[in-house]
Amino acid sequence: MQRGRLANELYAGFIEILSQKHQLRLGLTNAIVGINNDPQQRQVFYSEILRTLDNLDMLAIKAHRLNQNDLSKEPEHQQRLESIRLLRKGVLKVGEMMETEAYGRRASSPEEKRTLLTNIFDIADEKDLRAILFQSISRERLATARDRTAADVSLQFMNNVMLVATSILILCMLALAWYFYLALSRPIGKLVRGATALREGNLDYQIPDLGKNEFANVAQSINHMTREIAVLSAKDKQIKAELEAQVEERTSDFRETLHRLEKVDLRRKQMFADISHELRTPTTAIRGEAEITLRYSTSNLDDYRTTLTKIVDYSHALSRVIDDMLTLARSDIDAFVLDRQPVCFYDICQRAVTNSHATTQNKHVQLMKPKDLNAWVLGDAQRLEQVLIIGLENALCYSPEGACVKIETALDEDNEGLSYVTCRIRNEGAGISKKELSRVFDRHFRGVHAQSIRPDGSGLGLALAKTIVHAHRGNITINSNENEHTELTITLPILEVVNGDTP
Repeated sequence: MQRGRLANELYAGFIEILSQKHQLRLGLTNAIVGINNDPQQRQVFYSEILRTLDNLDMLAIKAHRLNQNDLSKEPEHQQRLESIRLLRKGVLKVGEMMETEAYGRRASSPEEKRTLLTNIFDIADEKDLRAILFQSISRERLATARDRTAADVSLQFMNNVMLVATSILILCMLALAWYFYLALSRPIGKLVRGATALREGNLDYQIPDLGKNEFANVAQSINHMTREIAVLSAKDKQIKAELEAQVEERTSDFRETLHRLEKVDLRRKQMFADISHELRTPTTAIRGEAEITLRYSTSNLDDYRTTLTKIVDYSHALSRVIDDMLTLARSDIDAFVLDRQPVCFYDICQRAVTNSHATTQNKHVQLMKPKDLNAWVLGDAQRLEQVLIIGLENALCYSPEGACVKIETALDEDNEGLSYVTCRIRNEGAGISKKELSRVFDRHFRGVHAQSIRPDGSGLGLALAKTIVHAHRGNITINSNENEHTELTITLPILEVVNGDTP
């Protein structure tokens, strides 16, 4: 760039010499012809030319210093110095003539004056100064263009270098920024994950080791705080669990006590309802018979005997109802006591059949038993006989005239290999509808068909039978096909099986 600037200044200097020589020549021409003869103005032009030549000498020396390592430019430098020397010599010759003012006396005719000016301004060492000046201008113009091109190339190169350097610098800055980003984001990310885990209640999470820096100190503090919170949380959970266990235990006790009280209250209400329901009919009948007999004063002994017989029958019925109600009430309050003894179940069946013959009328009871097989159960013989009598009386009561009620006993095993005795009481009759079948063991429930055949029934028999069988850890069910048959099935766990007639 400095070479281009010097070349441009040299080029401008030679052009300025050309202009100044023209002005000085014009001034001398005017002086020769006697027009505007101003010596001071010519002296100013002369001094300016000398200063310009001095400046060109200085610029040429600077250019030579810059190009001293480039031998190819040495001829150009010599030509420049020679041109300046010749121009200076010509100008000095003009200065000498200006001092002596000999140019006016040496020429008389215009042609001589023109020749004189030409010799003064354009000839030095027999060389044409105008040609030298134009050559110098042309040479400096080419040098200026060359140096400008070189400067442009250098500038473009510098721009490219700056672009590459800037790109490299930007890449380095980006790499450095990325390095610092990773160096900061990794520990910060771990700290954020640790804080997030702590916020979400994950007290088992520990921030990994972050080395030896400020982030590591923060991580250690968070980990220490997390461990302390975990210890306090564990203690809090333990205390909470203990309190909940105590509360649950107390609540369970209260709930169980309340449940027992509710059951007792329900059973009490049920017992009073049963008493009110079941005692009303027989007591009303007894009172009615007595009032009718007492109302007629002419009643004879037979009438009194008949009335007393009815009262006795009603009293027996009332006694049975009271016994049944007491049995159910005791079972409700868990006070139902059985006289458990080893008994032969088949013998109980025989006694039940014998004791129920009074109600058979024109109906037949058939008791079937496997050959040479007696099943012994641990139970209350009287209560078990009561269950069978309830089943037989219901079967006989709801069977048509001349029907046969079958009692069949058998031994079976359940899925766990436990043996039990089964008693099936089957009758032929109207049966029980599916709608009523699910309620036959409810207290005081009686189906439509049962009410039409036996309106005075209490509806407690099957409920009592179910209570007694369950007290013996057995099971009782009813299966019925409407208008065909009804079958009552009783199963009891056996104590012993004995082959032969003697247990």
